Amino acid sequence: MKTRILSGIVLGILIAVLFIFGGPVMLIALTIISMLGYLEWVKVLKTGSKNKDSGLPHYQPYLYIGLALILIWYLLLAFCKQQILSGPLALYFVLGIMAVMMITSIAVFPKRNAADAALTLTGVVYTGMMLSCVYLVRQTPKGQFWVWYLLFVSWGSDTCAYFVGRALGKHKMAPVLSPHKTVEGAAGGIVGSILLCLLFGLICAGTAQVDMGVMIKISLLIGLVGAVVSELGDLFASSIKRTMNVKDYSHLIPGHGGILDRFDSMILAAPFVMGILHIFGAV
Repeated sequence: MKTRILSGIVLGILIAVLFIFGGPVMLIALTIISMLGYLEWVKVLKTGSKNKDSGLPHYQPYLYIGLALILIWYLLLAFCKQQILSGPLALYFVLGIMAVMMITSIAVFPKRNAADAALTLTGVVYTGMMLSCVYLVRQTPKGQFWVWYLLFVSWGSDTCAYFVGRALGKHKMAPVLSPHKTVEGAAGGIVGSILLCLLFGLICAGTAQVDMGVMIKISLLIGLVGAVVSELGDLFASSIKRTMNVKDYSHLIPGHGGILDRFDSMILAAPFVMGILHIFGAV
């Protein structure tokens, strides 16, 4: 527990530094984090499916192709950010990598098949594109304020859910995927997320020069939706681990596991927060 707390504090400080600096510093850091996350994705799928008891085919997502595609995506973010925010460039990129994986699966068949190509595509979108929305949120107008909501809806709601679940939890929410999660804990996480976002919004509305009414609406919506999808992101990551019969994605972060163990909630929350900001014209 002591190791988990200490590494959590260090990780929190590092993330706070990235949120404050934003720009190229955050972009480079997220590129590295995404690539490490993809390495975990590939490793878990490969080693887990080799387990004789899994009953699964031997999955082999493409390691170097996936890493190259993630690097290309972040280079596009560095040099074509405005086109991504204002146009269909992201859609074209997804269609392009889908075409690449379809062609690759044909070229190497039967050594590898369409499932490996699909898992590569999923890994690139999941660990690369979805996580990169953290950067896109930070780069929006007022992004130095909006980006903190990602911490509140992911790590903040998770902390609230943990303590409420410990104190009041009686009804299991997903006993197969995550035996320790309770309905009461999940509800506490949602309420905690809403309160954290609302409090932050009320405090920062003046400094951010955002209308108080608009700030309250954005804070409430992000707090609610962000907490729900963060919980779903955690359960999705758990479902992969349960399927592959592994405890953690890696041991990179002492006491927490790997990149995908620690950032699973934020990965799913970031695109939704970005979408909410779009709805309110804050992008």
